[in-house]
Amino acid sequence: MDAEKIQKEVGAAVLRLRSKLKLSQSGLARRANLCCTYLSSLEAGRRNPTVDTLAALAKALDVSIAQLLESEEQETSRPRRFRLGSRIRKLRRERGLSQAALAAAAQVDRTYLTDIERGHRNPTLRSVARLAGALNISVPALFSTAPKKTNEAEEGRSAQNEELAQG
Repeated sequence: MDAEKIQKEVGAAVLRLRSKLKLSQSGLARRANLCCTYLSSLEAGRRNPTVDTLAALAKALDVSIAQLLESEEQETSRPRRFRLGSRIRKLRRERGLSQAALAAAAQVDRTYLTDIERGHRNPTLRSVARLAGALNISVPALFSTAPKKTNEAEEGRSAQNEELAQG
């Protein structure tokens, strides 16, 4: 999956969820503290939102970040609060990876990864996709707090994450 495709999917999810709530773009933009033109571009799939932007949109739409990253048929109810850095650190440790090893595999600077894990950096979706690929997990699963069963579909998503991260 390339970066443009995931950006379009996120934009479509925001539009779909906003429409369900019968919110205007300007109404959602106010709730999420975003510029209306930015939200319009995001819904059109032309923006690469940061994790903070996804979190603000998720909060404004009363959904989880994972729901913004899933297709309509994958929507589920999940807890809203989420700390990406803690989740990355937990998965990295479970896989026996050092920060240096994960950073190299994800093609990000080690100090950048350290700051993400500490909650001091706000990575873009593209950086998150690189990290997810290096952790062999899908982007939505990275944002999920529910235990995930390993299956062949998950392995296929890892290849999609690699394509996205390279885009």
